[in-house]
Amino acid sequence: MTETLDSDRYLMRRDLVSAARATGLAALCAAALAVLASTALADSGFVPGEVIVKYRANATRARRAMVRGILPTVDRVDALSLIGAECVRFTGMTTEQAIAALSADPAVEYAQPNHIFHVDVVPNDPSFGSLWAMKNTGQGGAFAGDDIDATLAWNLTTGDPEMKIGVIDSGVDWTHPDLAANIWTNPGEIPDNFEDDDLNGYVDDVHGFDFVNGDGDPMDDYFHGTHVAGTIGAVGDNGIGVAGVCWRCKIVPIKFINSTGAGTESAAIAALQYALTVGVRLTNNSWGGMSGGQALLDAIDACGAAGQLFVNSAGNTRWNIDGVPTFPQCYASPYILTVASTDGRDLMSTFSCWGPTQVDLGAPGSLIYSCRPANTYGNLDGTSMAAPHVTGVAALAWSLFPHASPQAMRALILSAVDTIPSMTGKVWSNGRLNAYRTLLRGDGTPPSAATGMMAEITSSTSLRLRWNAPGDDGQAGTATSYDLRFSGAPIDSANFAAATALPAAAPNAASVAETLSVGGLTPGATYWFALRATDDFDNVGPLSSPFSVTVTAPSTAVADAAAAFGLRVVSANPSPSGSAFALTLPSGAETDVAVYDVRGARVRTIARGLRPAGVHALAWDGGTDAGGRAGAGVYFVQARSGADVATHRIVVLGR
Repeated sequence: MTETLDSDRYLMRRDLVSAARATGLAALCAAALAVLASTALADSGFVPGEVIVKYRANATRARRAMVRGILPTVDRVDALSLIGAECVRFTGMTTEQAIAALSADPAVEYAQPNHIFHVDVVPNDPSFGSLWAMKNTGQGGAFAGDDIDATLAWNLTTGDPEMKIGVIDSGVDWTHPDLAANIWTNPGEIPDNFEDDDLNGYVDDVHGFDFVNGDGDPMDDYFHGTHVAGTIGAVGDNGIGVAGVCWRCKIVPIKFINSTGAGTESAAIAALQYALTVGVRLTNNSWGGMSGGQALLDAIDACGAAGQLFVNSAGNTRWNIDGVPTFPQCYASPYILTVASTDGRDLMSTFSCWGPTQVDLGAPGSLIYSCRPANTYGNLDGTSMAAPHVTGVAALAWSLFPHASPQAMRALILSAVDTIPSMTGKVWSNGRLNAYRTLLRGDGTPPSAATGMMAEITSSTSLRLRWNAPGDDGQAGTATSYDLRFSGAPIDSANFAAATALPAAAPNAASVAETLSVGGLTPGATYWFALRATDDFDNVGPLSSPFSVTVTAPSTAVADAAAAFGLRVVSANPSPSGSAFALTLPSGAETDVAVYDVRGARVRTIARGLRPAGVHALAWDGGTDAGGRAGAGVYFVQARSGADVATHRIVVLGR
């Protein structure tokens, strides 16, 4: 298949990235800098048996000596007069124990490890100097500094050795000495016994699978996939050849390109299915064509919904793919990240496709030195060489932020580019990949637990929930979404997922009071409620303290207050198809009324926009916004107007 790489897809992708930025990427930057600086130090290690102790200003020399007496044996004390601290060398307890003991003393401002610092990580691989994309020193006429800042990123992480990266390509020379240690081995498969030992549907898939020849030997017979794999994950700092962007990972060779450089859509879909089967989270796809069917888009979306990101090269035909679309680059999917090529002077490569809506960012793709089959190396040009740089950075970022969704990872990478003139107006982000900035902008802190959760009964079949919003990072910021559930039995962390979901509005800022009206309840019944919040990196916060409430008749004051804003189901419930509702508005207001499924996905918009005060008759005919029919099952109708929210459970029996 010759590599080449509708603006509807781009609008969706742009909205996703904008939403992710709006929900906290920019605001997180300063906090993330501090957190990741700390992480970098911890990853760099510290001197065992040494701590730095900073005393409070009123601590006398005698008081300091008393503090040191907490340690079993003190061998040496080095003064750090510049900051009013000292470095203490000791024996008899671990560094962690010493820090805990010293920090508990009121005379100590802080105690910390004596961290080890390194210069920027530059591996000992003999051809590293040829990798201008990783560290550009001006080699070969390039401009120093025009690189992805990989050596800075490696001070933060060199990857997760369990991270599976699917190279969907012409196969990979999995015996190459610069790749072998990072090639995935299927622990459940016995080599060459012609059996599907792990019962995953693939025979002898010890190191991946070959969908060209239908066997378990994805050896590269074209060269392309091996070169791609080397850029992603050649073993770094091993004294051999080159270093990939992600030194520690598991490359899964998935072959669907044949020895002439071509592959079919069906084989590509089979390759994606295999990637999903074996737990691949990230795939590199340096290929494309002038046409593409719905089937491949469906496969990409299915993998994306399961948590997989699809990194794609933009193509090498030099045109704007916004105007002349290619595929899979121009599919309308939020899980595709499309990459143009730049050179060593931060110019767009002369061969690269581009497109200000369909292409997302640039990355180095000219004169890229990497692995080739049979223990060889060589330079190649192409957006095929640019995409694996992005794939490698995504793998690094996932090693630090393992809960990030594909959409969050995509938004993170795009938010962290270096804006450069050659990409401005040519790709959506206007920039070129930057590994270090990507890692600094990420977020690994989950929201806190919601507090103050309670309910007030508003009728014999309804109540109003109240709680205080948690933050995005602990008690700070704004979380992205709620998972709110109820049950007729006690709820805890073990059975929370089995409880019934209630659609809830997006969270407010930390500590803001939230309310949600819930109807359709059984008089006299007892219900348990609990919720947890998720941030834009899919970090899930702890469960709120579950509580129960028995639905009884409300007091008159509460009932009168509830009548100010309300939503009632006025048709049979359950019903054969759809329902009728009455919406009460005390004053004219912007209103949104919609039906949701039990997963919280919007099924049908019933009313949206400014509506006058009064009672409004609304109905749902059982249709969906997509033009289909909703099946039998449990749904929720929710009305929102300003801070007022009301939700009712409805049951559709089906025809």
